[in-house]
Amino acid sequence: MMSDYIFHRDGLPIESFRKSWATACKRTGLSGKLFHDLRRCAAKNLIEAGVPQSVAMKITGHKTISMFQRYAIVEPKQQREALRKAEAYRAEQLAKLQGQMQTGVVN
Repeated sequence: MMSDYIFHRDGLPIESFRKSWATACKRTGLSGKLFHDLRRCAAKNLIEAGVPQSVAMKITGHKTISMFQRYAIVEPKQQREALRKAEAYRAEQLAKLQGQMQTGVVN
């Protein structure tokens, strides 16, 4: 059954799932894990996947950008990729400008 909730019973939200969570963790060999432990990982994965921050915040339940940013850790490879994209964009803009200058049409 499809539901707007991750944890639900017949489409209705589960008010408290502590016992179910503890049982699930025990069965999967993850005893002692807190549900909250997954929040940071989820925030990071959503951002890496290209999900807009506002959507990721809705999914993780963060109410403020500052709280979300505590969880959405930026990896060095993400920083390198951002710089690569900025460099490619700058080169594209320069090539466009040079083309316009050669044709005498500059915006």
